[in-house]
Amino acid sequence: MSHWAMAVYGLVGGLLVSLLTFFRVVQTKRCWPWEVPGGTKLSIYLAAEIARTLIGAGVAWAVSMAGPFSAFGAVIAGAGAPAILDKWQNSAKDSELSDVGSLIRSIPAQESGAESQAVGISSSVVGDGGVL
Repeated sequence: MSHWAMAVYGLVGGLLVSLLTFFRVVQTKRCWPWEVPGGTKLSIYLAAEIARTLIGAGVAWAVSMAGPFSAFGAVIAGAGAPAILDKWQNSAKDSELSDVGSLIRSIPAQESGAESQAVGISSSVVGDGGVL
């Protein structure tokens, strides 16, 4: 199955979670989510739900790029996309790789600048953390 089809399945997964959230609010509060006291306006609610479904599509598409992936797996990835990205973000905070500037500064400068000049990177760019 194509990666774009997996993205559509991920979109469906994100939409299912949005519908479940909508259902729970209506069931417990007995009103529309945008009418809950202290809640958000309709436009903000819709924007957040659209973002959630698009995030689901993006995560399912990215996971499908890693290898074979079933339609059910894409729906699950789309539904769990916010949790997947939160976990990834939290693990990146704990990693030494999260500080890109110090990572770049830790790369030793090359003896001859010929290789770095060939790809358009000067040793001064690497030495100061990539700030131009």
